[in-house]
Amino acid sequence: MCIPTRRLQHLTLDRESLGSLLPELLPSFLPTQRWYGARSTPVRNASVIDVIPIPDADIEAADVLTKVLSIDGAEGVYQLVLGIADPRAIPERFVLAKLELPSRTACLYDVLGIPSDCERILRTLQRRSALAGSQARVRIDWTAALAEMAPPFRARPLDSEQSNSSIVFGERAILKVFRRVEPGTHPDVEVTRFLTAVGFADIPRYLGELSYASPDGSVSTLAGIQEYVANDGDGWADALRRIRAYLDDPTPGRLRADAAVARELGITTAQMHLALATPGADSAFAAEPITGVDLNRWRQGAIDALRRATPALGDAHLLDLIPAVESLLDALAAVPNPGRKQRLHGDFHLGQVLRAADRWVIFDFEGEPSRPIAERRGKHTPLRDVAGMLRSFDYAAFAVLFERAQPAEAAWHQLEPLALAWEEAARQAFLQGWTDTVRDTHAAPSDASSTSLLLDALELDKALYELGYELDHRPGWLPIPLHGMKRIISRRRV
Repeated sequence: MCIPTRRLQHLTLDRESLGSLLPELLPSFLPTQRWYGARSTPVRNASVIDVIPIPDADIEAADVLTKVLSIDGAEGVYQLVLGIADPRAIPERFVLAKLELPSRTACLYDVLGIPSDCERILRTLQRRSALAGSQARVRIDWTAALAEMAPPFRARPLDSEQSNSSIVFGERAILKVFRRVEPGTHPDVEVTRFLTAVGFADIPRYLGELSYASPDGSVSTLAGIQEYVANDGDGWADALRRIRAYLDDPTPGRLRADAAVARELGITTAQMHLALATPGADSAFAAEPITGVDLNRWRQGAIDALRRATPALGDAHLLDLIPAVESLLDALAAVPNPGRKQRLHGDFHLGQVLRAADRWVIFDFEGEPSRPIAERRGKHTPLRDVAGMLRSFDYAAFAVLFERAQPAEAAWHQLEPLALAWEEAARQAFLQGWTDTVRDTHAAPSDASSTSLLLDALELDKALYELGYELDHRPGWLPIPLHGMKRIISRRRV
């Protein structure tokens, strides 16, 4: 990474100074950051919306909101927490620019990458209820549980591919700073706050949030803080470990034990769905009847995904799937008893659950980051989450197969029946745990045929999305969604 050097007479963290400097720096800095969602599209220009100083005697830092315009016309607001410091103290990957000032050499850097700075900022925020910017104010809401947490808060920034920047403090709390800022309450904060309030225990407990009140009256979530849950890894890692062990030792006892763990996940998922529809707690979470308009909209979304994925179906025997796919999606629009729609997890898969002390903990309620917040806060049938997890079991089984062989090899044909047996056992156990828990509630249609049709259509929709993704990113993995599509279609034909 080539770090630019700028000679300046002075630099302060205010709107005027940063307004002249950042438009020059951000087009090269943003594409290098994992949290920047448009890395493949060059930045046309950037401007500073607001600068909110963070008052602390030990560091010079500010929260900065910027408007970024890409060359394709896409526009977004992004949040940076910037500081000025001696460049010798800051790793280069966090530096936007080196600064030659009359009295010193300094650098402009991303504060959230520096543990000691994160610790200072948290202590500052704990003592305040608001921060004043040049245009508006940041409101700080902490729960009593966070206020009572005593230092020290050893900060540990997480270095992972995600749309936010997360910092763990003292293995007790985790702060999520949402880099893309949109009007409205961020669903990860909103859902975690709601589930904490209604007493659902299998999540990281809500501890607080920061929000920005714009001059136009809109409010945007800047950050959320939650309880940090010590864990043994996510569900994806757990599933891969179990599948590998089963392929090495395919005994009925091992399969039963793994199915029991999947059933526990189904039960926890159902309990989450029931909690999310707690009557009277919050109108934004009230369950509503699914209408014909909803069904048609979901069908059209799947049809659009099919059209985008059709290039992946070039072989004649795969093109034969299209009429059956269209028939199933048409049936979706005519489900006689679709049940109710409600708030969901929204992006549910094995990577969104943690194995912690022999229980499942569900986290990361932000939904699909590529979708607008208003859409992510929408309501859907809980079967959408169920379909996402079922597809995740399928992916886990094939991921282990790909570790050991390729589809044309003899080893693949020897191992595939075992991997599919594990996937089917996990699938059925998860589904049974979920179904038993929601029985006689509004979380699913009251009749089995409507439930089966909705679930198949939603699984198919998910597989179509996967098909398009693999076509663009991992063509070698196309057999996974194709296998899922074929199995769903064959199930409907029986």
